[in-house]
Amino acid sequence: MTIKNLPLLALTALLLLSITNVHAYEQNQDETAITFGLSAERGWRDWSASYIKYRGVGSLGYGFEFTRSAYNDDTSSYEYKQRDNEYQFHVPIGITENLYITPGYGIKRTHTDVTFDRNKFSDSSTKQVGGLDATYIMDSGFVVTAGFDKAEGEDLEFSIGAGIAW
Repeated sequence: MTIKNLPLLALTALLLLSITNVHAYEQNQDETAITFGLSAERGWRDWSASYIKYRGVGSLGYGFEFTRSAYNDDTSSYEYKQRDNEYQFHVPIGITENLYITPGYGIKRTHTDVTFDRNKFSDSSTKQVGGLDATYIMDSGFVVTAGFDKAEGEDLEFSIGAGIAW
């Protein structure tokens, strides 16, 4: 080996070692998170649970979210009940080591019961729903998430949640 080849060999070795370290670092960024959310607003009671696999900076993960909502309005003349079940598939995108933006897509099933003068009416529907969440995973493993969901023909909904990651 000549002196002229030494810088090229050193540069090649340095490049190979740094690529190996970066690849190992990216593999260690995988985190699995379970989050839960609760809310109560204007007669609505909601809860949600999600399981999401985060893959690290610049990578795509995957996950699922289930949301259950209930609304009751009971007066002396009528009774109104609505139940929503929402199922979404999530694809988190790593923005930084701790911050993820997560688009979601799924379906929302709504079942409504109305009782008026002892007559009962029921209706069910299925709609597409999409959402966008921002998730922050702290170094301690605590997870905070906030996001928006929108179903066909419905208002924009805001939600927050917390959980753990490992």
